[in-house]
Amino acid sequence: MKNANRATTVQKPCKWRTKRKSHEESYDSSWDFGALEGTRIPGPLIKSQMLYRLSYERIFCSNTILPNNITINADKMQVPGRKFLRCTYEVPRGDFKRPNGLAAGEMEFFSRQVPLYKTEQNRYNQSKSDLGSFPGRQCLTPPRFFPLQEVLSMKKITRRSVLRLSGLAAASLALTSCRAAGSAAVGSRFSDWLRQKLANSSSSASSEAAASGEAAASSEAAASSAAAEEPAASSWLPAYNADPLTGEANRSSGRIVGVMVNNISYSERQNARPQRGLSSADLLIESKVEGGITRFCAVYRDADSIPEVGPMRSGRDQFLQLLMPWQALYYHDGESAPCTKFISVYNYSGLNIGGKSYFNTPTHPHVAHRDSRGRNVAYEHTEFTSGKEIRQAAANAGIGLSHDYDTTFFRFADYRTGAENTMRGTASGRTIRIVHSDNYKTSFSYSALSRTYKMQMYSHAAGGFENTVDELNGKQLSFDNLLICFAPIAAYPGDSGDVQQVSYISGGEAYFFSRGGVQVGRWEKVSPEHPLKVYDDAGAELLFNRGKTYLAIVDDDEWSNFSYQ
Repeated sequence: MKNANRATTVQKPCKWRTKRKSHEESYDSSWDFGALEGTRIPGPLIKSQMLYRLSYERIFCSNTILPNNITINADKMQVPGRKFLRCTYEVPRGDFKRPNGLAAGEMEFFSRQVPLYKTEQNRYNQSKSDLGSFPGRQCLTPPRFFPLQEVLSMKKITRRSVLRLSGLAAASLALTSCRAAGSAAVGSRFSDWLRQKLANSSSSASSEAAASGEAAASSEAAASSAAAEEPAASSWLPAYNADPLTGEANRSSGRIVGVMVNNISYSERQNARPQRGLSSADLLIESKVEGGITRFCAVYRDADSIPEVGPMRSGRDQFLQLLMPWQALYYHDGESAPCTKFISVYNYSGLNIGGKSYFNTPTHPHVAHRDSRGRNVAYEHTEFTSGKEIRQAAANAGIGLSHDYDTTFFRFADYRTGAENTMRGTASGRTIRIVHSDNYKTSFSYSALSRTYKMQMYSHAAGGFENTVDELNGKQLSFDNLLICFAPIAAYPGDSGDVQQVSYISGGEAYFFSRGGVQVGRWEKVSPEHPLKVYDDAGAELLFNRGKTYLAIVDDDEWSNFSYQ
């Protein structure tokens, strides 16, 4: 029966009994032993954090201090219907010395959500419930609460907290010291986050209250906050350093190299197919040059990645203009007069190998070899080169083959997150047919298994389409992305020999194919020194998937013959 005169008691629950062990046996006193495992912190230093509580109980309570500093109250009993023991102690009336000498009236109450000690892991947990009906010593004053900042200063150091903090500190040092500049795999912001995390731990109660208030905010505010956190999430990623041609993680510091490759296929003697080395190109550009014939520019990440490639052919300015913004080495045998004019006007002779001396333009000879491949072909279709020969020609010309790129040829999906453009919701683009002229047509078919487009070209000699293969390995050329750009193309005025001019400044319609879908947009190139840019209907730059790309510059007059489905 409850005693009306009995004051409210502050109880100290003991641990649950386990397998009928006594209070002393069920208590885990491993904290009382020597240094913590995995640390150099001695046990006495840890125990010293509890001396204030132990001394207080010894002086003001009728408690027995057992070995390992276990405190047992003389008045304890088994409560009927309960499977644990409760013991109580007295709290004296009046002020006792408080932290920082604060008086009782000067103390601020703190939230009950912040326990004085960690629950279920410390025998000094305090229960604030009214258990006055149970036998035990009476409290002379009601329970008192300490301000939050004082509690944090008195927080007991536990084994778990030490191990957690030491682990975080070790991880921070290991990650941020990977590079002198601090751009490690996780980034130099990790240590800032750690400091912020430790600082925020002292205000967990207030942050929880703030979080509960924020939960009642509108969905618009939540969405805006999530959007604001996206840049912060990207700060955890390493610095973006992608391959400029494929968007994959950069594998080289070399200079981009573009090699002109013959594509004539009219008869047995006038036939450059099958070409060599095209399957190793990261970007393959095709455009009409003269007489309805198309030509390739095989673009490689660096000279070291170039196998034997060819047959080589002369340069044209429509390919040069695409390479100029990237300070690429342009490699060919001969060039048209308009191409030489571009090189002279834009002072590009220092990166042009195999050019002509028109307009007093400096030249650098190319290095190559001849191979008829045992066929009856014209001499001009037998010239090949290789990475080794290109490096030799560059060394002879004093041209450096190293170059750092801080951007990419197209806008690629981020390799660091594994993102991709799934082309969801776009029209089907699984078969594509491009017409450059009556005898030069290119088609692609999408393979869902490899998620690439397989290339075929029309052969006048064969009278139909044939797989486009690399003679070095017999593999059919395949691409992750296709970009078809329509542009005004016409012969240069005067006696140009039908050499074609592409009006890049006009821009035009663009068709982007990837993952079996198609996006229609617009491309632009404002000057020879500016890169090609491709935008969707909304004006955003198109997102390419990582991998190899086929780029076709097609005459506007052939738009009606272009088809896909």
